[in-house]
Amino acid sequence: MFIEEQITVPSGGVRLAAVLGYPESGMPAYATLLCPPHPNFAGDMENNVITALAREFSRDALTLRFNYRGIGQSEIALPQNVSLYDFWNDVEETKDYSVPLCDVQACAAELARQSNGAPLIIVGYSFGSIAGLMAGQKLNAAALVGIAPPLIRYDFSFLAENTTPALLLSGVDDFVFSREVSDALVLPKTVRREILSGEDHFFREHEADLASRVRRFIQEFLPADLTGEN
Repeated sequence: MFIEEQITVPSGGVRLAAVLGYPESGMPAYATLLCPPHPNFAGDMENNVITALAREFSRDALTLRFNYRGIGQSEIALPQNVSLYDFWNDVEETKDYSVPLCDVQACAAELARQSNGAPLIIVGYSFGSIAGLMAGQKLNAAALVGIAPPLIRYDFSFLAENTTPALLLSGVDDFVFSREVSDALVLPKTVRREILSGEDHFFREHEADLASRVRRFIQEFLPADLTGEN
């Protein structure tokens, strides 16, 4: 069992809406940050994959899921005559991820503060895998996970120098996955790739299995006394 509470997180002059989850009893063993998909494509913290991950990890970890700026109750300061849709579409088109990176880093800092420096895990889904993995490389995380990374839309070669244990997890039928692109990526031994047969981008009705798979991966990089494993 776990408890959830709504909080706000300061990020670059605005405040982000977030939900903090933690076990009903006992101290959280580690901290998990969940990064949602793109705001223009149903990308919020109530996404089916993000909430499934929150249920999985909040049983024994301090877990934070959040809305990027402008989404839900998260604040945003928009330039004049620029709509929220256009703002986030420009992020997608220009591939300038400074804003989502700012939000991810702010939430990671909040987690560190709340958890007193417990081991940090960052898990991103779809667009969130870009921001989460990019930010996580600089945050001394214990492990990183990118679920349904948009390999055909973004160059994940930034992982070439990655030193943090990481997992790229794709469904073979995902519309943003390409086996050819995946095979062409030159990645260090720290990055593991898994391709799931029979899965698409959304993992509908398979969310719990997905969350369990992610948990098994991160357990490899946490001390046994933090994961309950013998």
